[in-house]
Amino acid sequence: MLNDNQKGQGLIEMLIAIAIILTAIVGGLSLMISSYNAEQESARRTVAANLGREAIEICRGLRDSAWINRAAFESWFTNADLDYSFAPSFDEAQMKWTLSSVPDAISDAAAGVYQYKTGSLAGMMNNFEAHDAATTLFRRIIFMNPICWNSVTQTESTVEDGSRCTPLETVGVKIRARVEWSERGRTHGVNVEDQLYNWRWR
Repeated sequence: MLNDNQKGQGLIEMLIAIAIILTAIVGGLSLMISSYNAEQESARRTVAANLGREAIEICRGLRDSAWINRAAFESWFTNADLDYSFAPSFDEAQMKWTLSSVPDAISDAAAGVYQYKTGSLAGMMNNFEAHDAATTLFRRIIFMNPICWNSVTQTESTVEDGSRCTPLETVGVKIRARVEWSERGRTHGVNVEDQLYNWRWR
């Protein structure tokens, strides 16, 4: 027969055991939630990196098309306003990528990325909002800087919006694709950079 003292000790032992079990359960759940969040962030970062790489490849394709059409090297990234910030936009009618100079910053509406939900382009992401496109978490913009060659000093330099290489020669373009997304009140971003040269310029 247990006395009152032994009964009290049994209750304390049971409470301690419950506390230990609850601590283990809470710790396990916290670890699972952290792992899930890390997996989601990693997946989104992968998509963002691929959107950035895609933007670079779009520019490479436009450069190559200019070569094939015997157009001036800078024709595909220079406009009347000398605005070198762009959003890649897929033209459904012509089935080709173009560059829209509408966005000046990644916060602009034209920098939003949309995803086709139906049709032959289902799953594709585009900076142009098509009739069946849904908004995504991502925003994308391309910044370009013409690369100028000074034959006297044998050096390269870049110019910003509103400027040309003139009188220097335009021999390439420095490209930075910026992709951002917001998640749980935080903004995440990925930069993908490359330099495309007009190696046929001479």
